[in-house]
Amino acid sequence: MTQHQITIAKSILDAFHALDGGQAHDLTIHADASLRYRALIPRNEFDDVFAELNLLGCFTGVATRFKGTLWSLSPTGEQLRQEMK
Repeated sequence: MTQHQITIAKSILDAFHALDGGQAHDLTIHADASLRYRALIPRNEFDDVFAELNLLGCFTGVATRFKGTLWSLSPTGEQLRQEMK
């Protein structure tokens, strides 16, 4: 990852951490991560970093019947977030 992508990744992981074990849709995480990033993260950049973090096992996704997928931070994601400080 580039430094720019690492900064976005940290914002995403911090947004998940703020849920305190809760779940959220990726749109909610995108909005919260953008606030933490202090600028709107372009959706394609968010999606790329989100997908990469997901491949690393940072998230747990639960498909819902009507609302799409709810995501939560996995222990792996929390460990990576702490290492990025």
